[in-house]
Amino acid sequence: MSTTSPRLPPLLESIRRIVFLGDDLTDQGVYPAFVADALDRLFSDAGFERVNAGMSGETPAGLRSRLKAAVIAQGPELVIVGFGAAGMKSAEAQDLDAVEDELRGCGARVLTIRPFLPADAETAARTVLDAMGCGGVEWTRTLRSEPFLLTAWEQSPSLAWGAGDPLPDPAAVQKWSRPVQPAAALTGPDAGFARLGGWVPVPSSAPSPDRAAFGRVGFEVPADGRMELQLGGSHPLAVWLNGRLVWRSERKIGCHANAVRLDVPVAEGWNEVIALSGGVVFAGVKPIERLFRVDGYTVARNSIPMGENHRNELALRDRVNAGVLAKMDNLPSGGHLTGSFIYAHALGYRGRSTLQYGVTEWRGLFRELRELGMDTAILGTSAVIDSRETFYPSKLFKDFRTWNVIEPMLTAAGEERMAVYLGGVGVSEALIGAETGDEAMARSCADRELACYRELAERYKGAFHGYYLASETGFWSWGNPGFLTRCFRAYFQRVTNGVKAITPELPILGSPYTVRCPGREQQAIDTLVAVHEGCPFTALAPQDSIGVSMNELAFLKRGLEIWKTVCSRIGAEFWVNCETFNIEDFGGPLMTIVPADFRRLSFQLDTAARLGARKLITWEAVHFLNPSGSETARRLRRDYLRHRNHGNTIGTAMNATRRH
Repeated sequence: MSTTSPRLPPLLESIRRIVFLGDDLTDQGVYPAFVADALDRLFSDAGFERVNAGMSGETPAGLRSRLKAAVIAQGPELVIVGFGAAGMKSAEAQDLDAVEDELRGCGARVLTIRPFLPADAETAARTVLDAMGCGGVEWTRTLRSEPFLLTAWEQSPSLAWGAGDPLPDPAAVQKWSRPVQPAAALTGPDAGFARLGGWVPVPSSAPSPDRAAFGRVGFEVPADGRMELQLGGSHPLAVWLNGRLVWRSERKIGCHANAVRLDVPVAEGWNEVIALSGGVVFAGVKPIERLFRVDGYTVARNSIPMGENHRNELALRDRVNAGVLAKMDNLPSGGHLTGSFIYAHALGYRGRSTLQYGVTEWRGLFRELRELGMDTAILGTSAVIDSRETFYPSKLFKDFRTWNVIEPMLTAAGEERMAVYLGGVGVSEALIGAETGDEAMARSCADRELACYRELAERYKGAFHGYYLASETGFWSWGNPGFLTRCFRAYFQRVTNGVKAITPELPILGSPYTVRCPGREQQAIDTLVAVHEGCPFTALAPQDSIGVSMNELAFLKRGLEIWKTVCSRIGAEFWVNCETFNIEDFGGPLMTIVPADFRRLSFQLDTAARLGARKLITWEAVHFLNPSGSETARRLRRDYLRHRNHGNTIGTAMNATRRH
């Protein structure tokens, strides 16, 4: 007689990835493991994936500041939020509400246990299961480690080492041995960690903040390649892979293997992980599943369904824009585009890939831009971390797939008299430490960006005309403003001053975004000046953000006036990046993004021209105004050319010099 799983309760229907958020009780992993075990027993065919994103000492305010990097980036479908009594204070209920709103806005379902989780792991698990609609189910009390974790640790004798001490050399260890006591037999505070697959070098029954040990564990792979190394544990923690330092904690992270995910090279045969810690360490390896291919384009996996609030924002944007345009009697004629961003490989949408272009194809592309009246092309990035691609022969990114893009592009640009800017790598807010205020992360990313630019300058000096700082910033309505300001300022200052030292004769361009912020204009100016001051930008070309959900035509003039003031304060030329597209759906592996209606674009161009922008550029005109593209792209190009032939030109060739 066959048996089938009972029907899923509504909260769990169509759910695969469950993320647990909270403080110590969540971080310890026992209650999430109990919940996962119960769900597996009750719904054996559902295939739930458990992701622990808890952190000891976490508060709702702290969680709110790291939500993007720690949770939303995981692609959550159901998020369970619970804090212990010590971590949850009534004053933070507003932060918890904001966390819930942002998670739901990303399409996730949210289950929050209020006012707080019971302190006992078993009672906490029962509380969560009851709230799910799964009360009464039984589970085992045997905690199991996840199958990808590495658990056969050997360790060195203990040594003196603390957070501020220099790293000792793991190669100096002369004796390795299995832990004297099997990890599963541990009792006390570390028992849960050990039973879940963690290595505990110095059991907390005898805690000492300045004692640690090396641990080593290995794994085999069939061929050279790359894998995802997942780490977690007590701070401080340092980790080596095959003799190379790949991680050193700058702050407290979660004590579970989901805390840190690194894309690392592995070698055929035996690979060795060595960790240095005085607390607990989790380490595991998985095949890289973050990327997959759609129609020949590599795009990010774990796409987040577009939440109802994002749909509402896009619908509101379109209604507001339509209302503004309905009041226009005639199309404005001011403003012409004189430059465009181009990309070797568009990520997240189907753009115009130039990966296989030779000189002939590039000349044809530049002639398309010339027909539009453009004299400047800006290559958005020269390497992409997420897709592990580089568009020039690079020693820095020797493990990336290499495409020969920049060399034929620059050759063609010289022949077609097209000025070219080269972008570097570009990084997200999370990578530069803006989720946590960690300036060391900002400096590390800046050093990598400068290393990339040095390679570009050495290889192509004299063939390109300027540098584009690919990382974007703006006036934030999310995250921790202090963290964001501090880390972006540290990153921008280090990169721009470093670029100026390498090529003092070349201009530096940035293209930040615009966020509607009625009533907070002066606050926006002060914040953006604080981020950009001390940076030798030649020009800032703020995105008008009309094609996304951050701005609309009704705030366009005020939004650009903010940036014009910022440019004046920092001594940079004021350009504008007028968006020629409209995003219709953020969800899915590929965004739905289409060419804009020309009536809207004409309003954008005229507004920027009236504000005195020195140059108007746009994002990927070769795709959104492609003469061989979609019907909407061909129509936008046709309408724009008609406008250009009867309007006023404001753009000039890119020979900008810094004004002081």
